[in-house]
Amino acid sequence: VGMDSGGSRPSMATETSEARKCNPSTAAALTTVLLLSIATWNVQGLSVHEGDLKIELLIIEQLANANIDICALQETKVTVAEERSIKNSKLILFDSQSRHYGLGFVISPRISRYVVSHERLSDRVAVLEVRMPTRNGQFKMFRFVNAYGPTSQLARTSPIQLNFFYRQLSRAIRVPSRYEIFLLGDFNSKLGTLSMSEVDEGVISQHVGRYGTGKRNSNGEHLL
Repeated sequence: VGMDSGGSRPSMATETSEARKCNPSTAAALTTVLLLSIATWNVQGLSVHEGDLKIELLIIEQLANANIDICALQETKVTVAEERSIKNSKLILFDSQSRHYGLGFVISPRISRYVVSHERLSDRVAVLEVRMPTRNGQFKMFRFVNAYGPTSQLARTSPIQLNFFYRQLSRAIRVPSRYEIFLLGDFNSKLGTLSMSEVDEGVISQHVGRYGTGKRNSNGEHLL
């Protein structure tokens, strides 16, 4: 999960999700997914002129070079929803009420065939659902949540917006137990270094690594 965004490159996380081809009658229709690579990227704006896809092409090329299967995009600054295929990758852009926001997903060619649905919950939260084959030949549902949290300054001056963001986020992560869920995005949060008491208590350290840097900010407290 990308907590702080520099906007220059995607933050990547790799999850193993092994899936072998099913019986011969269905094997031709399936891709064997041995490694699922996911990323999040605050792109700080896509192309502003209709028909100009220079930035989108650059993003998709960089993701392809890094073998990323699913990338969550934040701050696209796109106000009109759009879905298109670029170099066989699927680009999904959600509508936004403000050019300061905008969410989207890029899905690689080998995964795009498994996309079931996508939904915008707000300017700051969107979801993507994918149904992929698993090792035993069964299909499993995956939900990818894309979140773009308010800045610390906005959270302080407008706690209503912060509370609304977390309500929408809570709604997005409510899934049936059979789902695998991945939370991606730019939370504008800094978790910092865990204190010794947090490490000893073992509650937060079950979810946060011990090698963070710096001091936790108020948004980091809210995220935890």
